[in-house]
Amino acid sequence: MAILYEAEYRKEKEEGLITCIYCGSNAIVKYGKYRQSQRYWCKSCRKKFRPEEAGYHMKTASKEISRSLSLYYCGTGVEDIRRVLEDEYSHTPAKRTIFNWIEKYSALAAAAGQGSGQVSTGSTWIADETVIRIRGQKVQIFDIQDEKSRFLLATQITPASTTGETRTFLEQAYQKAGLMPSKIITDSYISYLIEAENGPLKNTRPVQENLFSLETDPQRIVPFHATLRDRTTVLKRLKSIASAEQFNRSWLVYYNFFRAHEALNGKTPAEQAGIDAPLKNWADIIASAH
Repeated sequence: MAILYEAEYRKEKEEGLITCIYCGSNAIVKYGKYRQSQRYWCKSCRKKFRPEEAGYHMKTASKEISRSLSLYYCGTGVEDIRRVLEDEYSHTPAKRTIFNWIEKYSALAAAAGQGSGQVSTGSTWIADETVIRIRGQKVQIFDIQDEKSRFLLATQITPASTTGETRTFLEQAYQKAGLMPSKIITDSYISYLIEAENGPLKNTRPVQENLFSLETDPQRIVPFHATLRDRTTVLKRLKSIASAEQFNRSWLVYYNFFRAHEALNGKTPAEQAGIDAPLKNWADIIASAH
């Protein structure tokens, strides 16, 4: 791949079609190689660059970082990610390096997801609660999804099950959708928490005149729960509640904007919900940072 790309790059340079990626000058010369990849030097702005996807000051090509992030968010452990990179790219970064990639670009993904705007939802939402242990501490994970688009409206990790926590959870979903549904399908436990908020929520929503109804339907909850298993696998490996909360925020962006669903004919929930997001995958997140 690198050899093919280099050949195309040389051809474009000879034809005068390529310029410096920083200043646009065509006054460029070869500047040695790094990991069998030709580097170039711009005489005008005096910066060097490479013809692959790696951004400025990045020692690893973006495609390797993107591959690592995709594997991690699918539940693959860091040691296994190192083996994949060795097999596919003949490059074995240190564990700490991979963790640095995950921390950096996950934070950027979470920030990018905050500006996605409201979602076009249906009249039915699905709410689920999962209990796991992180370093021995039991926590609850609340999720609420629009059934029509599969868009994950809100997700929250908490060590306590209180109506106060549930209010925050429902507030997030409401803000994302801009309205309350006519029905929320839940399991029996989370139904109790939502029921406690049902009345007060009506009084704080001038656009919502009727209370939503609650329904328990395992046949519709179980498939939704199954789609979240990869996230649970990662969360159990983390060392603190704080790191779990940070991961959960970025995972919401991955789930909604990057992860295609078979039930949606290969679309992401964001696409199904009518959101034209500028960042559609990890490669876009990486490119936005450089």
